[in-house]
Amino acid sequence: MFCGDLGNEVTDEILTRTFSKYPSLLKAKVVRDKKTNKSKGYGFLSFKDPNDFVKAMREMNGKQCLCEVYVKDYVRLLQQHIVV
Repeated sequence: MFCGDLGNEVTDEILTRTFSKYPSLLKAKVVRDKKTNKSKGYGFLSFKDPNDFVKAMREMNGKQCLCEVYVKDYVRLLQQHIVV
């Protein structure tokens, strides 16, 4: 699944945690520039169960959970070891 509009702070781990409610999530990968290691602003997710793929598309499409403002707050919370 393509996942776009990711802030530069989004890592594979944050993307994985964001979609971890879907039990068959296999992999979350943020695409990065090979020279600078900066995020290109998008990533990909893979699921074992096609039903989780469809459910994630329906539930997460258009959500702002991966926008830069949210991610900055999420990173701050992770640094404080607070689970939302």
